[in-house]
Formats: sequence, C-alpha cells, structure tokens
Amino acid sequence: MVTINFSIDQLLEAVKHLTKVEKERLKVALTDDDFALSEEQKEIILQRQKDYSAGIMKAYSLTEAKAKLNYTE
Repeated sequence: MVTINFSIDQLLEAVKHLTKVEKERLKVALTDDDFALSEEQKEIILQRQKDYSAGIMKAYSLTEAKAKLNYTE
C-alpha cells in the first residue's frame, strides 16, 4: 500500500491535470467491483429499512445530522 499525504483539495487539483485516458483509468480503479457488501451488512441494511418504514427508526435531515455531529464547513 502506498501512502500519499495530499489534502482532498490537492488531490482534486492533481486529478484536473490528468489526461482523459488517465482519468478513465482512475475512474475504473475507484469503481472496481472488489467493493461488495457482506451478507451480514446487507441484512443490517434491510433491517434498518424495515425499522424505518415501520416508524421504529428515526431519520434526521442533513441539517439535523450536521448539528448533532457539530459539523462546520
């Protein structure tokens, strides 16, 4: 594994300078099919959907979530 210490802004700026071919290669790498949810994760998601639909689980707006997390931009 390679570690590169870029901020997200630096990374985005570097990506702007890639060629079209390089950007496509990066896109393929970022959307690689290696990412998959486990069966346990899928079950958790399905249970949460059921709980939300049944009114058991509360949902928060983005504004409420940011406030709860003390998020500042």
